[in-house]
Amino acid sequence: MAITTVAAAQSAVLRRVRDTNGTAHADVILDVLSDCQRIVNACYGGVMIDDTLTLVPGQTVYLFTTFANDVVRVIDVGFGGKPLRRIAWEELAADNPQWLHAGGSVPQFWDTIGHALLVVGPSPLTAGTTTVGIRYIQELADLTAGGNFEVPPAYVSLVMDMACEVLLLRQRLLPSIAEAADASQRHSVVRTTSEDF
Repeated sequence: MAITTVAAAQSAVLRRVRDTNGTAHADVILDVLSDCQRIVNACYGGVMIDDTLTLVPGQTVYLFTTFANDVVRVIDVGFGGKPLRRIAWEELAADNPQWLHAGGSVPQFWDTIGHALLVVGPSPLTAGTTTVGIRYIQELADLTAGGNFEVPPAYVSLVMDMACEVLLLRQRLLPSIAEAADASQRHSVVRTTSEDF
């Protein structure tokens, strides 16, 4: 039976690191599980959100906070029901030094700059007429002792494996870490595609 509650995961992880009473890890287990859930979500896209952004004439660069405050990574940008082509902004700058100021009737490309900026271009010619869809990985909140995981059930075992590795490292039980790392390799399934808009 798959574990979906935080309390069950805490018990299972503590059992796996031979600390069933939580003597050594009671103060950190919830934080470790929360951080591991965030890492797994960021890497594998367990919790994705669809949102929209209305483009502004003369602007091609937007802060993530323009459309959401909980963005880990943008996965796709689409317009008119179809995904836009992702082109590295460095490539755009090399091809056309004026790319930042280019205007057009429909957006054609997108990219991110660092962890906070979204590039969508060319910019629209008129205000309020062009809205793009954005799919992004959501930043997850801290887990609570009586709550459930936010990542899909398929990822919970990977979260637990990572938590075991962290706690074993904390105890300096290096030989046991190899077993935990092997288990997390078996549970690791990379999500490489996202559905079209």
